[in-house]
Amino acid sequence: MSTEMKQMAITLVDEAVNSGSRIVPACELLGLSSRTYRRWRSRQDLIDQRACAAQLRGCPYALTEAE
Repeated sequence: MSTEMKQMAITLVDEAVNSGSRIVPACELLGLSSRTYRRWRSRQDLIDQRACAAQLRGCPYALTEAE
């Protein structure tokens, strides 16, 4: 998930909570766990920190320009 989408999810959950919703139901509507939301919320940057993240961004089986 891109950093823009993560930020949008945080904003939507925050707005829902400010309107009276609880965190867990607001996250469930987005298909997000409350633990993921809290982890994203506590970070300064939303860049994927997984070791394999760079490999996940591209498709290793994609056709090349020549193909």
